[in-house]
Amino acid sequence: MRMGFYYSLEDWRFPHQLPHLPMWEDKSVYQPMVEQAHAQVRELMTNYGKVDILWYDGSFPSGIWRSEELNAMVRSLQPEIIINDRSGLPEDFGTPEQHISPQDRPWEACMTMNDTWGYTAGDKNYKSVRQILGMLIQCASQGGNLLLNVGPDAEGRIPEPAVERLRVVGEWMRTNGKAIYGATRTPLVTHSFASSTRVGDRMYLLSAHWPGSTASFGWCGNRVLSAKLLATGERLIVEQKGDRVWLRGMPQYAPDPNVSVIEITVEGEPKWPEVRFT
Repeated sequence: MRMGFYYSLEDWRFPHQLPHLPMWEDKSVYQPMVEQAHAQVRELMTNYGKVDILWYDGSFPSGIWRSEELNAMVRSLQPEIIINDRSGLPEDFGTPEQHISPQDRPWEACMTMNDTWGYTAGDKNYKSVRQILGMLIQCASQGGNLLLNVGPDAEGRIPEPAVERLRVVGEWMRTNGKAIYGATRTPLVTHSFASSTRVGDRMYLLSAHWPGSTASFGWCGNRVLSAKLLATGERLIVEQKGDRVWLRGMPQYAPDPNVSVIEITVEGEPKWPEVRFT
């Protein structure tokens, strides 16, 4: 198992770090917190074996934290590490928060299960299973990762509404994980029928709005060899004519109440221009 650290550059034990106070105008005021950050990050990079990810949190400019110096030290101690973009420098991957915004480099969307990051007893606005799967699929289909936050209560317990939803998502992943793990984006544009991901010579159509017994999509690339329901292995009839592929013999009703997945195998590595479902 790979190991990483979350590290908050800001430390709330320093009362002068609160953003409504003008601490950043006087270097002598915030310097103790910066020195602490450098010392603690060095300790994390030195005392715990191989570290794969350093996930900073914080929102102030890189000059405040002396981030170039800090990250150079990190990479000297952990040459294979990857670092996120929250020290004020782009580094290795982006971390859009509370929105899913694809980037032209590795990225992961940081999303909450309800409306808060920590535990808030009064926050009952939990996302549904369908919403969570939708976020997961949106990230995977656009080449990103989903970082889903769960806030434990004061006793360290995961709130039951989160547990209930995560169990259902976990069951879905056990059945359909092939469409998510290691997936990359495809040129197929999301529409009302399905989103799509690609793994090797297989493409996956992930449908939250099942079209019934027949569906089609535009395709100008490799020959389509086969199609099946991922959950059951049931084969579908494939008809490829010109720039369209028709899928027939599908169940009239969605096999999964949340998101159903079709696995499509093509001849060789998928290569095609960008197309759009119609």
